[in-house]
Amino acid sequence: MDFTSGLALITAIAAFCSSMAALALVWEVSKQRRSAFLPEIAPSRTIFSILGDGKMNTLRGEGESEQPYPTGPTLTLVNVGVGAAIDVKIKWSYPLQELVEQVNEAVQRHQGPPIFTNRDHGLEERRSSTHFAMYSPNVSSTLDYVLPSSLGNPAVKLHVPGDYWALCSTYWEFAIREEKVTFELPALTLELSFFDIGGESHITKLALRPKLYRWEYGEGTLKWSAEGVIECKNRIAT
Repeated sequence: MDFTSGLALITAIAAFCSSMAALALVWEVSKQRRSAFLPEIAPSRTIFSILGDGKMNTLRGEGESEQPYPTGPTLTLVNVGVGAAIDVKIKWSYPLQELVEQVNEAVQRHQGPPIFTNRDHGLEERRSSTHFAMYSPNVSSTLDYVLPSSLGNPAVKLHVPGDYWALCSTYWEFAIREEKVTFELPALTLELSFFDIGGESHITKLALRPKLYRWEYGEGTLKWSAEGVIECKNRIAT
């Protein structure tokens, strides 16, 4: 290879390296621009309390009045990102039949008949001939948008599915009677799918676990109470 050919080769290599560096710069700038409007939504830590009288459990969320089931606790959905989440689809999932069997086993240890029945049209709760409740499936919903909380926008409220919560509270009721409060209940999975303002789609899947930190049972009565918290324990890979 003569001097001219070698110089041409070196020039070509230099031009190639320069173009690759320019491409990397463009890619980095593009990433920074995308991150400038990237949303990040998740439920915040939620405190709740439960009161029970052996017939019906009632719930009181933090800063809320008492309400009977089938309403579950209210979670606060917060966008901690810098851009709006658009067309948000919310999907709950949990092993309903596994929970039904676990709770009915706890009831039967107290010489009682099974309370819950999982039917095609929803979860049925029957404690006596005068107490009956039906919980319709509530596994999906949608929101038009969730705006960034850093800009002073109000948070969005979500209700935990009533059937899941009825099973949890009843399990706790009988676990407290047994003084065997392990609370190893299946996690509640929350899947959030949405778009950012650039039209790119995102999916976030989270595992939520309710946990009690205080409870008591009225001696000689069926009355009981408990306080707890729902936390996002981990993010599930999608």
